[in-house]
Amino acid sequence: MDLSMKQHTLLRRSLCALLLAGLLLFPGVGSFAGEDPENPFVHTEGTGFVLQGEPYVIRGMAMGNGVWSNPSSAPAGDHGEDSFRELAELGFNSVRFYLNYALFESDASPYEYRQEGFDWIDLNLSWAKANGIRLILNMHYPQGGYQSQGNGDKLWNVPENRERLKALWGKIAERYADEEGIIGYGLVNEPIPVGETDARDGLRVWQELAQEIAGEIRKHDRNHVIFVEKVLGVKASGGGETDWSLPFAEQFVTIEDENTAY
Repeated sequence: MDLSMKQHTLLRRSLCALLLAGLLLFPGVGSFAGEDPENPFVHTEGTGFVLQGEPYVIRGMAMGNGVWSNPSSAPAGDHGEDSFRELAELGFNSVRFYLNYALFESDASPYEYRQEGFDWIDLNLSWAKANGIRLILNMHYPQGGYQSQGNGDKLWNVPENRERLKALWGKIAERYADEEGIIGYGLVNEPIPVGETDARDGLRVWQELAQEIAGEIRKHDRNHVIFVEKVLGVKASGGGETDWSLPFAEQFVTIEDENTAY
């Protein structure tokens, strides 16, 4: 495949992620306590990102890892080291790296984690670092279902799924707490939470889950940025229709954390 064809494939596959990356350039963030110009981790400062005392602009695209097929094994055919090399040549400095929980644990054996999932992250980290790329680990398909189309109610209606999600993030944070090649952790992609009283109550439900996941991460990792997305929509309990009508400014929730981007 010549370079132009490869570029076309990456650009077509990653357009949505590029749009998201544009949002990451201007995050609303909490200040990071104790700025250190020698800090080797990308972190929030004021209303931007900083690396070793200098402003850092995230220029990223995505690698999907076949998450929508609910893989239980590493998607080795999705991309390779050449993909990272190409992104570096195109001027990117990061990859939003999609994760599906099923790569790490099965519904039949919750909390029993597959080494293969971590090995896949490790392999990609080695490729990324060799090309000056950092990863944002993004839980694109959490326990309970993919969120963006409004079908992932079991994340919200089955409490055990939220416990499993928190535990998995804790394991990821424990393993990668000192990894400078990771920018941070995207807790849940495009959440569509289910409220207990009405649809708007979903904002509270998502805020509480995000806070709990962040707390679990911070037990192990104080170095990496936590990315908390706005809700894509909200739903009422009982399987109602998704409400997509929340005004943009009301779609965000905030958490108590010193190194978080929204």
